[in-house]
Amino acid sequence: MDRVNRRAVIAGNFLLQAASVVLMLAASGPVLLHVACVMFGLGVGNTTSLPSVIVQAEFPKAAFGQIVSTIIAINQFTYSFGPGLLGWLRDGFGSYDAAFAGCLILQLTAATILLFGSARRGTAVTPSPARG
Repeated sequence: MDRVNRRAVIAGNFLLQAASVVLMLAASGPVLLHVACVMFGLGVGNTTSLPSVIVQAEFPKAAFGQIVSTIIAINQFTYSFGPGLLGWLRDGFGSYDAAFAGCLILQLTAATILLFGSARRGTAVTPSPARG
């Protein structure tokens, strides 16, 4: 990872997931749907390990634990309530199209932020003082 653009790699991961959501929306049979699910699963596996790679590259070492733990907390919240929200959208709209469209928008937004956003240089995150 030291020799590649980490943001581009992670954005590519989100784009893989976005492409799989498009396939899910377009799937007319089980084969294409299975392929889309495998693609999405490959991306999900990476979303658990790749955030720490970006944090390592973009923030001071002293802030690593604080930032990664915040990311994990946000992820856990999303993992807990995301399925219910998608089910609520499915019930409200009568199909999963709206839920998948929402997921697609989130994936594309994440890829865009990674590709075109950047950490502000010179504005280091200060870790909280140790308590004890």
